Amino acid sequence: MKIILITLITFSFLISFSQVNDKTKEEQNQKIIEQNNKIIEQNNKLLEQKNSNNSPQQNKQTNGNKKKNNFINKIYTGGSFGLAINSNFTSLIFEPLIGYKIIDKIYVGGKFTYMHTRYYTFKTEKFNDFGGSFFTQIYPVPFTFFHFEPAFMNYQLRADNSKREIIPFIWIGGGFRRTVAKNAWVTAKFLFDVYNHPDSPYKKGQPVISVGVGFGL
Repeated sequence: MKIILITLITFSFLISFSQVNDKTKEEQNQKIIEQNNKIIEQNNKLLEQKNSNNSPQQNKQTNGNKKKNNFINKIYTGGSFGLAINSNFTSLIFEPLIGYKIIDKIYVGGKFTYMHTRYYTFKTEKFNDFGGSFFTQIYPVPFTFFHFEPAFMNYQLRADNSKREIIPFIWIGGGFRRTVAKNAWVTAKFLFDVYNHPDSPYKKGQPVISVGVGFGL
């Protein structure tokens, strides 16, 4: 009887001790889980705070880069080159330009014009003329545009360059534009001077036809 009682007491003690150990382990695991959750929560807060502090600056920089790229993409350059050869004279014309696309249908820009002419009479006489202009092109339909261009030219009137004259022009007309490669196109313009300065080298109503090229940046 004593042996059975001692055995029961011992067995009961072992079961109680095992239950206590299991409960202690559960409490420890729960504490570890709670601590891990707190650490994760703190890390998330720090990350949110860092993103909140950096976002305005990053957004500002990103927006600035986009605006810069958009501005550059709307700039284009190009120009035209002309050569006229006759038994009495040779004329060379060079017209570089730079433009900007305001919207898809409106372009503005500026142009520089240089013209070198040699006359062959009793002796060779050289003349150098230069000028500039600002232009606006409006595309009512693709590849076709209206053109408006106030301009001036500083003409050399004597071979010794002792006399020059500035003559204004107002060119109005239209033209066509055709893409020939990526960011490259060819234009043809038909213009008339509606100002008609008395000393203009062009006759009243005389059309001026020019062909040029353009390149996007």
